[in-house]
Amino acid sequence: MSSIGNGMILPFTIIFLTRYFHVSLAAAGTTVAIANLVAMAAGVLFGALIDRWSAVAVLVAGAAIQVVALTCFALTTNRVAAVLALVLNAVGQGSGYPSRSSLFASLVAGRSRSRLFGLSFLLANLGSGVGSLLAAVIVRGGTRASFTTLYLLDALSFAALLSVTLLAARHPSVPGGVRRASYRSDTSSGSYREAFRLPVYRLLFVLSFLLTFSSTGVLEYGIPAAAVANSRLGTSTVAVVFLVNCAVIVAGQSVLLPVLLGRRQLVNLRLACLICVLATVALVLTGSPALAGLAAVLLVSVGALVAFAEIVLSPVLAPLANDAAPEHLRGRFNAALSTSFGLAYIVAPVVATVLLGSHLGWLYLLLILACCAAAAAIAPRVVRLAVPAVAGRDLSSEANLA
Repeated sequence: MSSIGNGMILPFTIIFLTRYFHVSLAAAGTTVAIANLVAMAAGVLFGALIDRWSAVAVLVAGAAIQVVALTCFALTTNRVAAVLALVLNAVGQGSGYPSRSSLFASLVAGRSRSRLFGLSFLLANLGSGVGSLLAAVIVRGGTRASFTTLYLLDALSFAALLSVTLLAARHPSVPGGVRRASYRSDTSSGSYREAFRLPVYRLLFVLSFLLTFSSTGVLEYGIPAAAVANSRLGTSTVAVVFLVNCAVIVAGQSVLLPVLLGRRQLVNLRLACLICVLATVALVLTGSPALAGLAAVLLVSVGALVAFAEIVLSPVLAPLANDAAPEHLRGRFNAALSTSFGLAYIVAPVVATVLLGSHLGWLYLLLILACCAAAAAIAPRVVRLAVPAVAGRDLSSEANLA
């Protein structure tokens, strides 16, 4: 549900800030980075709360915060109020990934986690695709009212998530539901110090950061930055890019997931690195005068390539983290992934807006290449530590669980 709203506003925050709050591209990128810093810090707190209370409680609290924040951001005309609303939204956003991932991991056995995470990724992107389609229609005129509508609809999607989660929590099979104790009186909820002592915890954080910066960072921040820097690329083109991204994921995930589950996790991680490099090459080429007529096509191809990278990663990274996590540290392990996402989202908008806005695409490409090379280098150790008994195990057995 919330993915529909997110799909509508995903590429437009930087554009909204620059057009209607009259801030520079670099300042808009910095504002988004600050909000992502807050989301990262909030994720750390929520990870501990998940282990102490429950994933359901944290998911409900985060959704409520985002309803308020997105409504305020949509309606305000004051620059300071808009920034504060973005920060408040980031607080709620920090709860989303660790609470959902911890809840998913608690609902299924370890051998079916890869399939569950892959399918949940498909459904989330189906929602995002619907949101992108709506956004392409709503922002076609590029008016202030159209952007306001987008953010109000996003707030409404989180209100729906909040309502459904509260209803689902009443079912006795849901871990941490309202029919169960919401507070753990024991002291076995662990600590971040305990988690950080585990090498796999630290390496998962680094690997997740590198892959997020090189994939989603390119999609969410590289594409809007390229569109702003290139007058030939309008907001409708950006909306189409995200629609294509979601369409490729929805169409390709069900077909490729059984194939990916039958391959070694290490192979999938390295394949994702290669695809991210190719996507960045296409992004940089959109600024080439010699390819001016193909700029829109190249930008759309970036969305499609990143979609393939995300498909490859979806049944690997989160299941690795949850397989490696001791039960009393599961919230903190998922928060580590969330925090790595947040760190990537802090760095990515600044890097993309500064480099692409300064027409230094070649430097942006070299940076992505370095990140992908580093990720491919540390991936073998992450896999060995996450599943020490069956390092790089074949997941073909999970392909039969459909």
